[in-house]
Amino acid sequence: MNCLFEDNGKEFIQFLIDKGYPKESIAVEYAADSRHRIDVAVLDLDYGTPIQIFELKSVKNPRTIKSGKEQLKEYLKLLGNENIPAYLVFPGEKGFDVIRVNECSLKVDSNKENVDCENDNLGVLNYNGQRLARRVESINGIKRKKEKTIDFFKIACWILAAVLIVLFFLKQLNYIHLDKEDIALIGVAVMLFLAPSAQKLKVLGVEYERAMKKNEK
Repeated sequence: MNCLFEDNGKEFIQFLIDKGYPKESIAVEYAADSRHRIDVAVLDLDYGTPIQIFELKSVKNPRTIKSGKEQLKEYLKLLGNENIPAYLVFPGEKGFDVIRVNECSLKVDSNKENVDCENDNLGVLNYNGQRLARRVESINGIKRKKEKTIDFFKIACWILAAVLIVLFFLKQLNYIHLDKEDIALIGVAVMLFLAPSAQKLKVLGVEYERAMKKNEK
């Protein structure tokens, strides 16, 4: 956090608390990685993941806006989620000027907030609203991944079924000979091929279950 803006930074943190943000959800100098620290990050207390991030600047001018945006975009990449609302915070005449880097901006004073973005509403500085929004985004992302996995799984099964049918007819026509060991190896190959996209798979008595992350359950 910029030393010149330290006092205003404390005021901004208090402003978030007054808005209903739990004090323990506000992390100062949050580590995006070992070398980069975010001035203020609001965390989902259940998962410990950022739901909003803020970069505090002591002076508002084209240079600080440009450098601040670059900082926040870098932080979002390091966090692995460029959709987390990211804001530049400047001291204002009656409170704070807040600029959202991704998608929209807003102005905030000590008594009210005016949102300059159709995509955001008065819940933009609302802890529960932001927490739920991030969870919905996470759920939707997981659903999209699962849909892609299911599509891949179906295609893979069709291809493997076609290959096995061809092998069966070649065996019936005595073009190839398959013993039990060959069949077992084919079964293992099928299992290994399908395993990355399956939660649980059982082939020839061998059961495989993929471990899921907490947010995939």
